[in-house]
Amino acid sequence: MKSRLNTILTSSERFAPGWACRRCRSHVEVRWQHAATTSARAEKPYYVTSPIFYVNAAPHVGHLYTLILADVLKRWNALLGNKSILCTGTDEHGMKIQRAAAKAGQEVRGFCDEMQQPFRKLAQDAHIDWDHFIRTSDPDHRFAVQHFWLMLLERDMIYSKKHEGWYSVSDETFYPTKSVQLALDPATGRKFTASKETGKEVEWTSEKNYHFRMSAFRDRLLAFYRENPNFIIPESRMKDVVQEVEAGLQDLSISRPRGRLSWGIPVPDDDTQTIYVWVDALVNYLTKANYPFQIPGKEDAAGWPADCHVIGKDIVRFHCIYWPALLMALHLPLPKRILTHAHWTLGKQKMSKSTGMVVNPFFAITRFGVDTMRWYLTLDGGIKDDAAYDNSFIIEKYKKGLQGGLGNLVSRITRGKGWNVREAVEAGRVSPKEELDKQFCSCLKQLPASIAEDMDKPNPSDALAKIMNVIYDTNVFLQHTTPWDLKEPAEKDRLNEVIYLCAESIRICGILLQPFMPARMNQLLDMLGVSEDSRLFSNANLDSDHDYGKPKYSLEGQKGRNLMFDKDFRPRVPLERKTILVLGLLFYITVIYLLRFRRAESLKARYSPAGRASFSKLTTNDAQAILKDLTELEFPKFFGFSIIFALFKTYGIPSVSSLLVATGQLADRERASKRVADTGVLLLEFALNEPTCTRAIQAIARMNFLHASYQKAGKITNDDLLYTLSLFALEPARWVARYEWRALSDLELCACGTYWKSMGDAMEISFKDLSSHNSGWKDGLHWLEETEQWSLRYEEAHMLPATSNKQLADSHLDIMCINVPEGMLPACRKMIAVLLGERLQQAMMYPSPPMTYRFIVEGLLGFRKLVLRYLALPRPECMRKQFIPHGIDPKSGRYNSVEYFSYPWYVKPSWIRRWGPKAWLTRLVGRKLPGDDGNKYAPEGWSFTDVGPSAMANKGLEHMDRTQARLAAQNRGGCPFTFG
Repeated sequence: MKSRLNTILTSSERFAPGWACRRCRSHVEVRWQHAATTSARAEKPYYVTSPIFYVNAAPHVGHLYTLILADVLKRWNALLGNKSILCTGTDEHGMKIQRAAAKAGQEVRGFCDEMQQPFRKLAQDAHIDWDHFIRTSDPDHRFAVQHFWLMLLERDMIYSKKHEGWYSVSDETFYPTKSVQLALDPATGRKFTASKETGKEVEWTSEKNYHFRMSAFRDRLLAFYRENPNFIIPESRMKDVVQEVEAGLQDLSISRPRGRLSWGIPVPDDDTQTIYVWVDALVNYLTKANYPFQIPGKEDAAGWPADCHVIGKDIVRFHCIYWPALLMALHLPLPKRILTHAHWTLGKQKMSKSTGMVVNPFFAITRFGVDTMRWYLTLDGGIKDDAAYDNSFIIEKYKKGLQGGLGNLVSRITRGKGWNVREAVEAGRVSPKEELDKQFCSCLKQLPASIAEDMDKPNPSDALAKIMNVIYDTNVFLQHTTPWDLKEPAEKDRLNEVIYLCAESIRICGILLQPFMPARMNQLLDMLGVSEDSRLFSNANLDSDHDYGKPKYSLEGQKGRNLMFDKDFRPRVPLERKTILVLGLLFYITVIYLLRFRRAESLKARYSPAGRASFSKLTTNDAQAILKDLTELEFPKFFGFSIIFALFKTYGIPSVSSLLVATGQLADRERASKRVADTGVLLLEFALNEPTCTRAIQAIARMNFLHASYQKAGKITNDDLLYTLSLFALEPARWVARYEWRALSDLELCACGTYWKSMGDAMEISFKDLSSHNSGWKDGLHWLEETEQWSLRYEEAHMLPATSNKQLADSHLDIMCINVPEGMLPACRKMIAVLLGERLQQAMMYPSPPMTYRFIVEGLLGFRKLVLRYLALPRPECMRKQFIPHGIDPKSGRYNSVEYFSYPWYVKPSWIRRWGPKAWLTRLVGRKLPGDDGNKYAPEGWSFTDVGPSAMANKGLEHMDRTQARLAAQNRGGCPFTFG
């Protein structure tokens, strides 16, 4: 480490503040104090920063708001005549970025190069006057961070030890156990551990890494807060920080093992560790302030210490506790102020890239205009409390404040009939005689100082509101003085006085509004003819400029238009037609709403009139009837498909997949499709027929026989069967919640639990590993909840990568994609992979599909979900989806399948099936039709005794007879929880 230190630190650097050796530290600290009293300090530019933004997803309006606040502060100080610097950029290191790149199927550097571009474009489109756009992957930043690390090490502020805790990849921080809790994903029903503070998922981590002695800075931090009560804005957040520090600080883990986090800045002289992403990120503020400061006496020439960090409230801890402590450790000056703003909410939820609850800032700027968005976000954005974002709010504020307020005022004064602005400015002097004039002049005189006070706090929102109030007051003043009525020669002086005061109000407000709406205010001041060198804060005084009044470009030919804000957001639809369309749409949506939930409400009224208390009385017959309607009427697309997926998911268990591969049933596509067809036949027969009917009992008996030999040989365990059963019970609810127009109700979930518990009993599966096995379950919902907990634990332990998993998955993906043209197969496979989920993808040794495919699949399914929910009528009884044959074929004495998935197993040929529209599409992709190749695909149908591998055809009859007798003797249609 010492050799690395000597290599990096040149002799001049060792005498710069923050990285001197121990014996020179006192000299360094004296030099910083001396610099504060010299003329060099007076040359320090105003330095404001925004946070650097994660590139794991595209920017949203919250990012735009932060950028605008920082830009307003920078432009305000430039308006004061100060040299000002704004630094923004992107945070490109950390586990979050590493995983996002992997999920997108891209190399990390290329991913960052691509994803930083929208943030740079946003700053450009929003007219952010940035001086530095830093990327944490830049070489100069890497040097600064490693230098910072070495100085901490030199000061004995870093040590190594084992660290355990809950780590949030999303927040990139550890949380103590007291700060986490169990959470439930409402969309998928998945339970996970999450941070109480942010709701983000955390994972238990145990690793050896480096720690910063942050606990040693508790008292110094508290003393600093007391001496600088305005360090954190607003006051409420300052109090929160003080309370947190008073409660005690722990030493901070500031590195991660490189085996877990490879994308980041390595610890100098220790290639096994990567510097903690927040240390990396915070140092960016120093990097662009020329850290390490190498020129004595010029330490603050590039702006440090920062005059203001602008951040969101979700990263207060890192900026207001970690950052000051790190700077104190190196005796570097602390930032003067940290402005922490609240969040924008959408539908009463915080905007978040991870949840998709965001507003696209590029769309907003295109629709409303850049200065309108800058004005609105600053005016309505919350510093202390969250603010609600809604397009209707923007339109309302725009019409009142910009169009009806400022724009209307400017148009009335600059294009007024009967007066000339230049003449009024030349003649006008402030010598009010009437009380209204005195009050108005007093308001204009006090405005600049009042705005300067608000901007110094800083509180841009209040400052902007005060300017807008003066604009409203000017319109009122104009309305009361009625200059259009002053037509007589004797009234000429009064006319000029009124127009001059209104023009002065516009000029002063236009100058003060430049930081908020730079482009529009440049236009306004050009319209007034204000000189370029008369637009500073010092010029924003009443009666201080008599050289304006002649516009810099012609305003002729623009009558009837608002010269500055003429956007009309109303759709160009005639009123009568619009009314009819709206009423028709509302009527249609109302009808859909009343009918859409009719079946669900009817089920509740019939089976659970007393709520949860009625669930214990639900019988297997009742449960099967509910599930049959869900499959054939409510959710025919995904309820049935989820059962097939549940079976596919079991192939992620090596003990299951290796057994199936060894049977040779998957040797080619046709044999694999036969197994899929046989499994589908048995599942549909016992799921869609009444539990007590002969067909359902025969299907169960056949399935039990097919499993029996493997169970007896120990190749299939009870846990394997219980896991498979749990998926049949759970996956329909999960798929419906993700992709259908509504989630299952508690009653329907209870039906899932009741039916599949009964099926488990019929298959003689033991439930001894479930918590309430001995005491019994209250109802099907109780059983389903415990089964889910057990199933998740089983997956964690047994769903592991294996070549047999991949072999089985490949075979079935071939069958799924059998109708897809050859050129589209890779894309089809990636789309299917999106539906598998991360754990199953890993178990089947599939790479994560690129983000583009995820957007396409989730976008299409999400669109379908919205259409079904709000625009589609429910499926009527006459369109009930048929999955199984109504009865046996009287000629062959066998059953024929209604549909087929890949090859036409058990489907009886008919004219429509061979020559209908669907048949022609099948022919185009080269797929087999019913009747092709003679009797190869058993067009005569199937009987229960020959379903399964051909080697087992018509075998196991005695075993099936015993099972049927046992099931017939049981109360198959009753409640399976009667005896626990």
